[in-house]
Amino acid sequence: MNRNKISVTIITLNEENNIERCMKSVKSFADEVIVVDSGSTDKTVDIAKKLGAKIFVRKFDDYSNQKNFAASKTVGEWVFSLDADEVAAEQLSEEVKSAVKVKDYNAYLIPRRNFILRAEIKYTRFSPDKHIWLWKKVKGKWVGKVHEEVKVDGWVGELKNAKIHYQYETVGEFLSMMNKYTERMADEAIEKGSRFSLLRLFFAPTLSFFRRFFYKKGFLDGWRGFFLSYLMAIYRMTTWIKIWEKTMRNRSSPSGLLKKAYIVFLILVVALILRLLVINQSLWLDESIGAYAVKNFTYKGILTHFIASDFHPPLYYLTLKSWTVLFGYSEVALRFPSIIFGILTVYLTYLIAGKISDNKFFQMAALVLITTSPFHIYYSQEARMYSMAAFFAALSIYSFINLLDNTKASLAYWFIFSLSIVWLIFTDYMPIFLFPVFWTAALIRRKNFNWWIKFFFTHVPVLIFGILWLPTLMKQLAGSRWLLSTLPAWKVVAGGATIKQLGLVWAKFTLGRLSLTDKFLYYTLITLASIPFMVGLTNAVKKREIITNIITMWLVLPLVIGFIASIWFPAFVYFRFLYIIPAFYLLVSWGVSNSRSPIFTRIIFIFLLLVNIFGLSIYYFDKNQHRENWREAVNFVDKVGKNNEAIIFEYPEVFTPYKWYTKGKILAVGATDSLSPNSDMISQRMNRVLQGKTGVYYFEYLRDLSDPKHYVESTLNEYGYSVKKIYSFNGVGQVFYWTKSKI
Repeated sequence: MNRNKISVTIITLNEENNIERCMKSVKSFADEVIVVDSGSTDKTVDIAKKLGAKIFVRKFDDYSNQKNFAASKTVGEWVFSLDADEVAAEQLSEEVKSAVKVKDYNAYLIPRRNFILRAEIKYTRFSPDKHIWLWKKVKGKWVGKVHEEVKVDGWVGELKNAKIHYQYETVGEFLSMMNKYTERMADEAIEKGSRFSLLRLFFAPTLSFFRRFFYKKGFLDGWRGFFLSYLMAIYRMTTWIKIWEKTMRNRSSPSGLLKKAYIVFLILVVALILRLLVINQSLWLDESIGAYAVKNFTYKGILTHFIASDFHPPLYYLTLKSWTVLFGYSEVALRFPSIIFGILTVYLTYLIAGKISDNKFFQMAALVLITTSPFHIYYSQEARMYSMAAFFAALSIYSFINLLDNTKASLAYWFIFSLSIVWLIFTDYMPIFLFPVFWTAALIRRKNFNWWIKFFFTHVPVLIFGILWLPTLMKQLAGSRWLLSTLPAWKVVAGGATIKQLGLVWAKFTLGRLSLTDKFLYYTLITLASIPFMVGLTNAVKKREIITNIITMWLVLPLVIGFIASIWFPAFVYFRFLYIIPAFYLLVSWGVSNSRSPIFTRIIFIFLLLVNIFGLSIYYFDKNQHRENWREAVNFVDKVGKNNEAIIFEYPEVFTPYKWYTKGKILAVGATDSLSPNSDMISQRMNRVLQGKTGVYYFEYLRDLSDPKHYVESTLNEYGYSVKKIYSFNGVGQVFYWTKSKI
């Protein structure tokens, strides 16, 4: 073997566009170049021969075998491995010549600069990228079939200068590579015993995207970072789909599993479609407040200023802030995170059903019912924290069931449970009423001491973060108490412990968030819609089992505790309990699927599905069921309003949705001096505003809450204004056009 001699190895297949550049880059230090070709049909071999390479032809089986074969044909002491689409920079060439003379190391790590889509990618998990590419022949060997690497005996040094990797110049090249690599990745994963699961299929790509784009700072690579993160997520999904496909192909009776997987996937697609319909509605008051905050506050500002005057924890707003930085502030963009969390909740409901029972009808019934739930769909479309909280609640229940039923549960489930309860509480406060479910279920199951120790430690993070958050929570509670004392009517809006609120929970859970002016018709529809749900729940109570007790507690305990707590702190309102809707459908489906008569089971299920479809149809096609139409109202007054006119709101300041949509052409003010209005102060305030104004557009929105004695209207009358026209906008209410009487 020639001491300190360097042999360069290159494996090729149709590399005529790269091989010359590659070989010329190592000319200054390569004592020989070994090219192992696997059947090129272009001019690769001819070009390599012309440049002096030793050519060997070998059928490709995997990367490690191909590269080990190339190394076996070298005569130098050192092997330098280069791919055909790589080059050794001039500085690296000089460093390599010096490195092989050092006796301390048997190999060297070499950094690599990656150029993808015609630009260098410095982040997105493509850099820093360093591996062993220079080693003593007798000390190293390639291992791994796909993402191969060199294993070396002895000390490994590190070079400073990088080789340059010119990867995919187009998306088409990337997709071509993806098909080849995912095929081999799937084969390797199956050989190692990896098993397909729908959970991995949906979560692995998502985690891959977030890891590359956020954690590995892919956003600093601009649009290329986003596209590469997205494409690598597809890469991960494709790999798992191929694992599933190959696994099914190797089974003797795959048809049942194949059919089930297809059905589940199609139902999830339907769930997505149903949540995308009518998503471009106008933002309503609470949505616009969140949107305005994430657009105008920094992350620090959200945590230190905005959140102190809000009554929710910060995680949703921080998540929405990150999302809108990437995708903008349209109604669709703002609501899409809720849709994603909604779809994930649908899928988790199906997984939880699978943990409860092997009954396939039960699993599919639960999946279909929450997929078509008008209540869940409505709040999956809302740019608020409730869909996100429902997802973390379902995730915590799913991981907890795995901990409860498996004495040797994977550490991953303990970790997921611990994280999910932290994320849950920092998304919304109301789901804290879910915690007694975990403790009660564990007590009923009489878990051993070691289990309880682990269970206690899963709560340590939420305790630590809770203590750190306590000062902010105290400010929020103080603000809430002040609001309730200033505006006693706010208790009705916030939700109190009343029979009406209990009834609304049932009505909204069964028929969706509908409101009809004809109350007789509304109550009749609720009564009819309740019948199949009551049948399902009644049968679920009769057929309850140990595992379904957890689902029952998930549904009942938060409602009971929340109702009692609202006697002192009003917060009992139906939409805050979105996080228990999966339990509702799981219990209904359990009861229906355990009926003695298969025919009766299917009849009741069809009625349940028809109720959901009916509720959805009303929501989709009746615009009165849509959210407050501030966009239309603001566009209208912006269009017809004149410079010598003003817009007045029954509030100390302009409502946020108006600020969100207005172009700011005419003066808009809040007419009241405070949340507890005073007629003299309002008169003085209005006197300043109305100077020189011939017309006023007066929004009655929240009038009965903020100005129950109608001081603002009385003041307008006193100043000689009278109502000329009245306009009406869904959810916003009436807008009165007042004009000044001529004297």
